[in-house]
Amino acid sequence: MTQTGVTENKFIMDGFFMIHRAIRKDATAFEQAAGNLSSPAQAAQLARWFQFFWSMVEIHHTGEDELVYPQLSARSSLFAAEEADLSAQHVKLHDYVDRLGQLLKQMEQAQDLSQKVELRYLAVEFNTFMNSHLQQEENVFVPEIARHFSVKEQQQIEKQLQKKTPLKEVALALPWIASGLDETERAKLLSELPWLFRFLYRVSWKKKYEQLVAVFQLPGAEMVASK
Repeated sequence: MTQTGVTENKFIMDGFFMIHRAIRKDATAFEQAAGNLSSPAQAAQLARWFQFFWSMVEIHHTGEDELVYPQLSARSSLFAAEEADLSAQHVKLHDYVDRLGQLLKQMEQAQDLSQKVELRYLAVEFNTFMNSHLQQEENVFVPEIARHFSVKEQQQIEKQLQKKTPLKEVALALPWIASGLDETERAKLLSELPWLFRFLYRVSWKKKYEQLVAVFQLPGAEMVASK
């Protein structure tokens, strides 16, 4: 590390990109599924999945807002100038989720799909804003972490972030993250986990996740979320 606190390290927080890939995949899948609903029962199923998806995103955002953002802002004036905007975007995304959740609930309770067009447009907005947020974050977060944190420090941050995931959520969080990876990447991820996690993933967790994303097996919908 130089006297100014700037390092010559690379960005090694692979979990950050894995989560972002899962988020992008599912935001797109949700947009597609929202336009392919054919019954209130499917709206209820989509609502249950969307609640799960957002719980995963919130864990990620909480780790950023409470842990990573403050640490990076303390070292990087460039990121500090972006932090308030990125955190405000988290709030705006939450507002989108509230509105989308309300629409899905109304469609289920009223046994009526008359709000399907509104849901579709809002899902498109949500997906567009989510992707914009992720790109802005990656543009400033990745290079500044690499500049100001050593490899060892980045590894410590990843461990702290992992602890932010409640144990009860791990059973679905792991297959959710793995679903955004290709076969080679997925095999590498699993190989690095404790043997008990690998065993539970194979015999239980993956099956539970596949049942959850069955909502995307709607007529005409692409199977984005289950890949």
